[in-house]
Amino acid sequence: MKFLDNIIERVPEYQTLKKAVSRANSTVAVTGLTGIHKAHIINSLPFSQKMGAFVVAYDEHEAQVLVNDLTSMGKSALFYPLRDFIFRDINSKSREYEHQRINVLCKMLDNSVDVVITTIDALSQFTIPPQILKQATVTMECGTEISIDTVVNALYLLEKLTYTV
Repeated sequence: MKFLDNIIERVPEYQTLKKAVSRANSTVAVTGLTGIHKAHIINSLPFSQKMGAFVVAYDEHEAQVLVNDLTSMGKSALFYPLRDFIFRDINSKSREYEHQRINVLCKMLDNSVDVVITTIDALSQFTIPPQILKQATVTMECGTEISIDTVVNALYLLEKLTYTV
């Protein structure tokens, strides 16, 4: 992959992007590229600056393709899905996407993911504030003891948040 990075470093537009990304809290938009070229820029650009990337894709399919491409390039890439709303009473429903969303948020919180890719629909939905997620997260491992109060307090925070939103 290093030879591809050496090639892209010679492109003037890439240098412009690199300067834009080096500024604090910058947002960069790149359009008109094929999927693999998007993945290559996402793979190279933020990491040349020692930072992660948050990418908004056109749709879920494009996001999944980018995640797969970036993973094959050696990056830790995750997809943040759209929250599915169910307005009728049903006995069983899948919580897979909710678990996936919380997993991505936790990985973002502890900086253990290189790239997060989402869609504009998922990005526009409300989610749990980072400080509350951190307070409500309890790590349980086999062989360690944890107090009931710790778990109850974490669950209480989540319940309180559920009723205030």
